[in-house]
Amino acid sequence: MKLQSTSLPTFLVASPSMADPHFKQSVILLLEQDEKGAFGFVINHKSKMNLDEVVSLNQVEIPPEIPVWNAGPVDSSAGYVLHNQKSEFFEREVAPGISLSSSQESLKKLVDNARASSIQQAGASAEKPVLYPFRLLVGYAGWLPGQLETELDRGTWIQAPLNHDILFNSNYHEIWQRTMDSVGGTDSYQSMVSGEQGQWLH
Repeated sequence: MKLQSTSLPTFLVASPSMADPHFKQSVILLLEQDEKGAFGFVINHKSKMNLDEVVSLNQVEIPPEIPVWNAGPVDSSAGYVLHNQKSEFFEREVAPGISLSSSQESLKKLVDNARASSIQQAGASAEKPVLYPFRLLVGYAGWLPGQLETELDRGTWIQAPLNHDILFNSNYHEIWQRTMDSVGGTDSYQSMVSGEQGQWLH
């Protein structure tokens, strides 16, 4: 099965029947799907490590408790930065308002922005900040040619529309349920597996 929309990126939400512990109740930002396979990042698996425990940035103080994210089981030595801010450091805009980079300079700028924002918020009352304006993603999720299509046919994954608020401004432990709700919740999934086409498939 191909995705219901040819527009990427999109969300894939693990169905309630997902048995693989790497992906149980996961939500993936899917960036590529073609005859060569598919590629994306799990966005709601928070690591036990914080950013200041994983990287060192020259001349930049990393604020405490910025999380690192386990983005998939493939190549856990690879790091990527996903964010919603403008920058010029070797970045790829994957969708309007969503950029991806593997540049340390990009990460340094984002950390500086986070520090400046926290100082401003401490000095004056302001609007509630975006919860996760950037993520350091470790690893990724990948599929061989035809593998994701087979999993979609089996109902292992459910496609959901890309939602900036879920991506950047939802607590990680709420992302799976919010994404499921965006496609009709578990009731729609039960209708699908019982042979009834849910509204979210249109």
